[in-house]
Amino acid sequence: MLDDREAFQYAIWHASDLRVCACCGQEHGGHRIPDTVYMSDDDIFGPLKDIGLVLIPGEPIRVCDKCAPVLRKGLRPKTALRFPPPDERFLSLTALEYRLMAPIATLISLYKLPGEGQYASTGGSISFVNEPLRVALRLPRPLRENGSVWVRNTKTSNSQVTTEVEIRPTLMKSVLVEVIEQQHPAFPGLELDSAVLTELESANIDDVVLSPPTDVPEQALQDAEQKEDRERNGLYGADAAHALMLEVPAEVNKEDFLRSLFSNAPPNVPGEAEAVPGDPNMVTRDMLQPRFPASAVVDEAALGRAIYMRIFVKHFTNGQGGWEQAPEELTELEFIECCAFWHTRQFQRDHEFCAFACERLLS
Repeated sequence: MLDDREAFQYAIWHASDLRVCACCGQEHGGHRIPDTVYMSDDDIFGPLKDIGLVLIPGEPIRVCDKCAPVLRKGLRPKTALRFPPPDERFLSLTALEYRLMAPIATLISLYKLPGEGQYASTGGSISFVNEPLRVALRLPRPLRENGSVWVRNTKTSNSQVTTEVEIRPTLMKSVLVEVIEQQHPAFPGLELDSAVLTELESANIDDVVLSPPTDVPEQALQDAEQKEDRERNGLYGADAAHALMLEVPAEVNKEDFLRSLFSNAPPNVPGEAEAVPGDPNMVTRDMLQPRFPASAVVDEAALGRAIYMRIFVKHFTNGQGGWEQAPEELTELEFIECCAFWHTRQFQRDHEFCAFACERLLS
């Protein structure tokens, strides 16, 4: 029993002895990175000559149990990635400044319908009042559209909140001008919106940070809800209601019905009084879904493996080190694992990256 306990304690200590693999740069315990120590010019590192080793001051040169067998075969492990240091330009921004400048990646799963030139999304309907690419590529965004609310509370001092929402238009402009001139891959076709920068120069932080809510009477809450309903209905009106299409008659083939709507042939909508092609009262294809140029289609597939670089610009300085630059055989799960165990722990501390990675793996 005593020997078993000592062996168990040793195993725990050995596993908790964190080390860094000189090949993949990941941090693991002794159970993954053995005690074997190498020299920097050891023949085993031949496949890494073009990228170099990950060397930590004071850390012996070790290799994890996944990289060592591949290196011994004279091959470069697919997990031998090199992430650049975080981008200081974006780290120097406050939370609000970064939110106004961060690139937007519009993710919509689109499907091509039978026929030509028509697309649809699943899970409901979607309408773009504005052209999404045009909105996404004009930075910085207006303050009133940043989508965040900062509230002072008893545990956060006013000075801390003010620092978090500080706005420095000159700094924001310098960063945006630099990424435009460098043609940063996360900001394709970016345009600098001088009007918004001018607007931010006169921004009042007190209009952004709210005071703690006081006790509000029940009647006041009800009045506020009624006012919100009136504003919503006044803004959108009755035309905002969804129009549902009745189920097609049993004798009508659904596939033929869809093809008639989304093909080049004149559409024909069956019903109690079946329309005839050419009838001025007939429902047309473009009324159901207006046409839009294929170049304006923004969907998840268009980003491909560059999705992490496009969204998390702070981690992939100047667009370097993203999944699109990794070996083709490296899966998304393996790429996320490389990020999660990267020795600087920059990805581990980024809650947005962790949440996004989990959503991607579970979807």
